[in-house]
This record gives sequence, structure tokens and C-alpha cells, in this order.
Amino acid sequence: MIKRVIAIVALLALMLSMTTLGTISASAAASDWFDRNPTQNVDYSFAVLGDIQTITYSDAKKGTKYLSTMFDWIIANRDSRKIEYVIGLGDTVDTLLSTSANASEWDKASAQYRKLLDAEIPYMVVRGNHDDEYGYHKYICSAKYKSQMDGFFYDESQRATRGNSMSNCYKKLEIGNHKYLMLALDYNAHNDADTIAWANDLISSNPDYKVILSIHAFLNTTSLYYSGKIGSSNASGLAQENLDFDGKLVWDNLVKKHPNMFMVLSGHVSTTYPVVRVLTGDNGNEVYNVLVDPQTYEEGEPSGFVYMVNITNGGTKLEVEYLSTSTGKYFGKNHQKTWTLPSGFLAKFDPNYVETVATTTTAEPTTEAPATTVEEEKKGCKGSIVSTMTVCCTMGTALAAFAMRKRKED
Repeated sequence: MIKRVIAIVALLALMLSMTTLGTISASAAASDWFDRNPTQNVDYSFAVLGDIQTITYSDAKKGTKYLSTMFDWIIANRDSRKIEYVIGLGDTVDTLLSTSANASEWDKASAQYRKLLDAEIPYMVVRGNHDDEYGYHKYICSAKYKSQMDGFFYDESQRATRGNSMSNCYKKLEIGNHKYLMLALDYNAHNDADTIAWANDLISSNPDYKVILSIHAFLNTTSLYYSGKIGSSNASGLAQENLDFDGKLVWDNLVKKHPNMFMVLSGHVSTTYPVVRVLTGDNGNEVYNVLVDPQTYEEGEPSGFVYMVNITNGGTKLEVEYLSTSTGKYFGKNHQKTWTLPSGFLAKFDPNYVETVATTTTAEPTTEAPATTVEEEKKGCKGSIVSTMTVCCTMGTALAAFAMRKRKED
């Protein structure tokens, strides 16, 4: 009789464990996706593409059409969402070396970017560590692409050896009275003093332009800045090397120095949800630092994520959206955010702007809690499993002990 009771208890514990785990899994998947209306009162917006390497690989090797879905969505929504600029954050392809092995990936990706040019939607693409110099210049830096830029830090003698190439470029963008300097730096530009000096001089000489810097690596998910080895290929695309990268050098030697620095966009570090950290520069200006890289998430069912940066309500608010062009749904309710822009933000743009309230901010820089990476989620899932099983086993042991005591009492 006792053995039968113990067996029943163990079976009930197992059933409870399976039921609980099923509920956890289903609720987590369901809560990530939701429907909502697009952001209202948008004055203008920028569309940001995190590392697209996974879906580029899928389209090239499996014949899927996730890339075309993404770019067609941008073109179709240009007017309704007032998209003024598109920014690709690097790792356009997945296969590192520019040989016949990844020519199809470059073909797929470059064809989509050409669609933006044909639709007269300006854009820039930073070079990631998977985008070797040969492939980047052959497939991305077409004559038409170069013609939409206002300048490059380009030295033929240094090209492909120090990242000193057309991957360091800028575009002056004027939207009404609003002025932006869109600046792209090569992923290893932080190692080149000449490139950083060029960028500093460029920003300083355009004080009336708000700067949006795009660079492949900058933020991390579990610490403030990304630091570590970054693999790359050499000029011929036939060898791989590892470069030391430290995002703090980008902050210390460039970003924090300038009062007109507004935003830094980066990828490289895979994360389920975008990371936003608002830091204060040396001049008291708030800098919005954003990490967008869904590459690992896209290895499952690619969703074609686009990160929308919206300036709204007469230029007084910054609102971001994260959405899937494949499903039409939004992803991560806690990652659709709104910030009221600091007093005086418009003064750099609009000569008719009158500041009505003078404010002084002494608060510490706000830092969003680190986003959960895919690997961390896996650990969390394992932790949930262990916790659930521990509870169930404890219940089973307690019930079995109770049954044994009851038998002795009887």
C-alpha cells in the first residue's frame, strides 16, 4: 500500500512539473508579441536595422525572402511613418570571407539596399566584422551610394589595413529646421587615431548639427561597453584575425566630448531585446546609446526586425518602436519607450524656438537594466526547470514521509 502511495505521489509531482513548465514556456512566448497602433504625431523617423546576417544567410542558402520583406516594408511605410533615413549596423552578411562561398549573400543584401536607392531613400551601412573590406566595397560602396554621402575619411594607401576607407563617412541631413550629422565609423576605427581625429574635427566644426553616430560595436548587454576580441578578415579576404575592441575608448575619445552628440547606434552583441542607455557627456548633454542585434533570435523563425527611432510631438519627444516586418506585430512591450527630450534640444535646430522653462539637471545618468541575452534566457529557463522540479520533489518527499508516519501510527 505504501509503495502505491509513493508511486502516485511521484507521478503527481511529475505531472505538476510538466504542466508548470508548459505554462512558463507558453506565457513567455505569448507575452513577447503584441499589437498596437503605430506611434502618433511623428515629425520624422529613422529606421534602424540591427545585424541582418542571419536572414541574409537564410535568403541566400535557403531561398527565403525575409530581406525583401524588411526592405519592402520600409519603402511601403516611408510616407506614413515619415522615414527620413535608414541605418544598417553592420554584419550585413554572415559568411566572413569574400570568396565564392558568400557571394550569394552579398548579392542578396546589396540588391535590397539598391532598392532603397531606387526609391530615393537615403541610407548608410556601417562595416561589421563579418563584412570584409573586399565585399563591403564591391557590393555596398557603389558609385550611387557614394554620391549620397557628403564626405569620407579615405586614404587609398591605408584602405583595408586600418579600416581607413569609405566605411568612415558622413551625411548632413536637414529635415525642416532640424539638422543632423549622420556619421558612420568602421568597426575598428577606435584603433586608428587618425580616424578618431577626423571624426572629432568633423563634429566640432558642425556645432549646429545633432550627431547620430553608427558603429558596429559599442554597448554590451551585461556591462556598460563591449570589450573583447572581434574577428575580421584581411584585405584579400583570405585570412582571419582578432582585433581588441573597447567601446569605452569610443566613449572617452569621441562621444562624450561633444555637446551636439545625440545618439550612438550599435550592434554586434546579440540580444533578444534592444538595449538603451542614456549617459551624460562632458558638456551635460544626454546621449542616447542604443544596441540592436536580433541575430540569434532570428536563427529560429526570422522576423525581420526594424527599430524605429521617432521624433514626435513637435520635436519634444523621442519614441522608439521595435517591430517585426514578417508578422506585423510589435516585440517586447517594455522596449517600446518614450523620452522627453532635454530642455534646449530644439534650440540647436529651430531659430524660432523659445525656451519657456529653464531647468538644471544634476541627476546621475540613467541606465536601463541590461537586456536579457539569449544565453541568459536559456540559463533562466534552466533555473526555472530546476526550481520547479525541486519544489515538486520536496512535495513528493514530504507526502511520502507523511505516509510512512501514518503507517507507523496505524
